[in-house]
Amino acid sequence: MKFLTKKKTERERLIPKWDEFVHFPAINVSYPELAKQIEMSGLSGKDLLILKSLQPIIEENIETIMTSFYAAIVREEKLLQIINQNSSVDKLKGTLRTHITQHV
Repeated sequence: MKFLTKKKTERERLIPKWDEFVHFPAINVSYPELAKQIEMSGLSGKDLLILKSLQPIIEENIETIMTSFYAAIVREEKLLQIINQNSSVDKLKGTLRTHITQHV
């Protein structure tokens, strides 16, 4: 009855199932600064593996992700004032793009 099985979509193929992470060893980070950043983020090894598996989707949709993120930020007048005192939304978008695409 193979014809009854559903063909996996591209997204389903790229995103591993939770149970595939159960036996993964801890991620060993040899750079102290990076290890500190990961610890501060609260992300687990599983979280990092999921992010890595989503990297192609994130890169493909980076503009939409950034636009949505900063659209929410600029709706808050106080946050916008803080940004404009120290930088600009455009500069921060560039930084966010670099951070996401290089660190995911």
